[in-house]
Amino acid sequence: MEASGQREGRGLRRNAVGLPGLIAQSLGVTALFNFGSEEDRKDASRVIAAAVQGGLGLPDRDYYTKTDEKSSKLRDKYVAHVARMLELAGAPRAKASSRAKTILALETKLAEASQTNVDIRDPDKTYHPKTLEAFSAETPNLAWASYFQQQHVPDGVAINVWQPDFFRAADNLVKSEPLATWKTWAMGTVTSSSSRPISHGGSANRSRWDCDFAFRSARDCDFAFRSARD
Repeated sequence: MEASGQREGRGLRRNAVGLPGLIAQSLGVTALFNFGSEEDRKDASRVIAAAVQGGLGLPDRDYYTKTDEKSSKLRDKYVAHVARMLELAGAPRAKASSRAKTILALETKLAEASQTNVDIRDPDKTYHPKTLEAFSAETPNLAWASYFQQQHVPDGVAINVWQPDFFRAADNLVKSEPLATWKTWAMGTVTSSSSRPISHGGSANRSRWDCDFAFRSARDCDFAFRSARD
């Protein structure tokens, strides 16, 4: 007999981008990944898609991986902040604290798989063009074909996967982490981001194809809140 956790995990894989990716993308919030368009760096005549690592509530991976006392205290403050946001969104205080720690644990795993700031500044280390088929084969637990359709990405557009290692790690986490963990993380992402102004100008990778996507998918916001409270 299949365990409930296995059934939950399988369900998340079918709807992987629908929760951690799609919901937050619809709100202009950085979630599991950033997705947009960019000029092909080696062919200025064409525009391609771009998939970029995400998933972190703190500014970058170093905030999660450094072991000095200052960094540890900063993470404690981050957990307290997330817990407060969850509590304001309706979670009981005890559950809010527990869920905030769950969020930090998941984000730490994502951070450990993330590219360093030094490597991000190297254009050769963030240029990995792939076809949709190849990207889907490398990350089978992320529903890229469905996501591209929802984003109205034209057929045949190449994808520059800035950080292939990150996406492979995220794909594994989608398979291994319980659905409840992803729901908690999605709630934390939305509530924490709603506590500060959402900037649509901060990302150079916002898609020309998702200009109206945020409006069409805004209804998913309510779903995110209702699901994460359960």
